[in-house]
Amino acid sequence: METVIVSILEALSISVFIFYIFRALQAKISGLEIVVKVQNETLSVMEKRIEETEKVGSIYKNLMADLPSDLDNYKAIISKTRDDMIVELINQNEIKEKKLKVAEKNLTKSGGSEEIIKSSLVILKNLIANKEDGEYNQQLDLTTISEFNNRVIEDAPALIISAKTVEEYLSKQGYQIIVTEDQSVMKELFSSSEKGRKRDFDAAMVTTGQDGWYVLKDDELHISPEKISSLKDDFSIVKSTNT
Repeated sequence: METVIVSILEALSISVFIFYIFRALQAKISGLEIVVKVQNETLSVMEKRIEETEKVGSIYKNLMADLPSDLDNYKAIISKTRDDMIVELINQNEIKEKKLKVAEKNLTKSGGSEEIIKSSLVILKNLIANKEDGEYNQQLDLTTISEFNNRVIEDAPALIISAKTVEEYLSKQGYQIIVTEDQSVMKELFSSSEKGRKRDFDAAMVTTGQDGWYVLKDDELHISPEKISSLKDDFSIVKSTNT
């Protein structure tokens, strides 16, 4: 009987021992699985980082490879822009010189005195000169208005000499001057330009800027108070050499 009990106890002890060993192995295996999973995730992240690094490296490599040609293209663009500007300035100067020569020829034929001819040429030169506006040069608004709707700039000096104010000069040019802050005339022009709508004018243009706005519509000049003040300054500059 004692032998049987001892055998049973030994069997139980062995079973318990094996159970705990199996449980410990399970825990160990679970821990190893977690470690493997974490390592796999780490490897995946590292692979992505390597791919991203390779992409960045490829982009940088391509950028460095393309840099010389890009610089050449940039230099070519700058050179072309500069050349185009030089050509444009040369053309503008040629046009100005041509206008002055034509005006001088016509004034000489008119039989006016030498003083009038000289004053007219100076005024015309002032009219066709560009006005500096910050980094840019632009034509005087007074010049634009003097050439609008088939008006001839060479006719302007005589009218400027005889006029005491810019309003009088513009009237001599045949304009009806409407000083206003109402910009509805612009909307009328834009709406009349829509397809299918009949226009009630032959020529028109709109100019806006920091110093106001004006609208030319055939022989009508709609102009803001600020812009008419600017035109007065232009008129004084143009006529300043003829007192």
